[in-house]
Amino acid sequence: MNLTGKGLVVGIFDQTRPKRDHSEFGTRLTQVDGSTETLSEHSTHVTGTIMASGVNSGARGMAYEATGWAFNWEADISKMLANAYEPTSKPTGMLISNHSYGVVLGWRRDGANWTWFGNPSISTEEDWRFGFYSNKSQAIDELIYSRPYYSVVWSAGNDRDDRGDGTRPPDGPEDTIGPEGVAKNNITVGAVSQVLDYTGPNSVAVSGFSAWGPTDDGRIKPDLVAMGVNVFSSSINASNQDSYASLSGTSMSAPNVTGSLFLLQQLYGERNPGKFMLASTVKALAIHTAKEAGPAPGPDYMYGWGLLDAKASAELILNEDGGSKLIRELILDQGATYQYEIVSDGITPISATIAWTDPAGNPTGSEVDPTDLMLVNDLDLRIFDEDGVEFFPWTLNPALGSAARGVQNTDNFRDNVEKVLIASPSPKKIHRKSHAQR
Repeated sequence: MNLTGKGLVVGIFDQTRPKRDHSEFGTRLTQVDGSTETLSEHSTHVTGTIMASGVNSGARGMAYEATGWAFNWEADISKMLANAYEPTSKPTGMLISNHSYGVVLGWRRDGANWTWFGNPSISTEEDWRFGFYSNKSQAIDELIYSRPYYSVVWSAGNDRDDRGDGTRPPDGPEDTIGPEGVAKNNITVGAVSQVLDYTGPNSVAVSGFSAWGPTDDGRIKPDLVAMGVNVFSSSINASNQDSYASLSGTSMSAPNVTGSLFLLQQLYGERNPGKFMLASTVKALAIHTAKEAGPAPGPDYMYGWGLLDAKASAELILNEDGGSKLIRELILDQGATYQYEIVSDGITPISATIAWTDPAGNPTGSEVDPTDLMLVNDLDLRIFDEDGVEFFPWTLNPALGSAARGVQNTDNFRDNVEKVLIASPSPKKIHRKSHAQR
């Protein structure tokens, strides 16, 4: 499809600043906030995964002709708000931005020494911020709600294998995603090893460090997983000269997703001149087409909705026919129902996914694992056959943690993503309904 990201802007928020004049970036990268802090290997590596030109062919980024706007992570929300894409007021702004960072949580090792960053006045056993919907989570959701075409990709974090010094329990394995990744409207990404030949869920192996859900209110996080182990990209050496390195972390899997989704926006814009997808559509598309991963069908709190499959997403954009393959952006009024009829061939699995940008939730007071729901608008997706048989969306029981397996026998009242799958349909008319509740 010759998708290169040319003419579109991607944002990179990270530690200090990347090496703007690295040979892989040419003149396409600008430090928009004017930061003059020390150059960062981390930032340079993340930027390369998204947009390196391929001077070294093994390090070429996904969107290798994109324009990059770099920012350090200080005051990130205000910078995001000022520079995000808007069709009318900011048509040259960022369509997507990448955020491969988070606050320090739980145990952290410096050499041979471990330090615990929790608050013992709240809990002496667990850092209460894991899985917690915080003021930062709220701010991210408010931002995306106000900029509905702007996608924000955040790394899930690397805390799952932090064992500590034995004076307190380890951080993992579950409930190890920080407040930034807990936000509802962003796309939170976990890390898996490279999948050279996908033959089924067993082809996808989560890394030992990649943070798992659930969130405290039981939502499915991470949203997706992508390659984040031994990722080869641009870097700098000790003298701040151009170099390359292989690094691992959810910091590496997030830009993998950012660069890929960026190309999907370019493709959609080419097929629909003058229009890009809403951020919620980008998210629904990626989740809808993700490759199955994990120990059982459906989502889980380890792999989220599965392994990003940009090719399948692109094919859905290309092959949309308004009938059996369709992408729709709709406004659902309070209490209203949207219905669409399809005909099954009795062979092809039927799958439908909805996602919506939800108003920000209201954080609780500082405590460990509050179960207060953060979902504001509860849309319900159903598929009915002509005999009235009702097919429910995937749901997970957060009380089971990583042992939770997806079921399709009840309403999903936690997530602002719902997906229904009928693996073996009968040849009947099928009705898909989405109903809004508040």
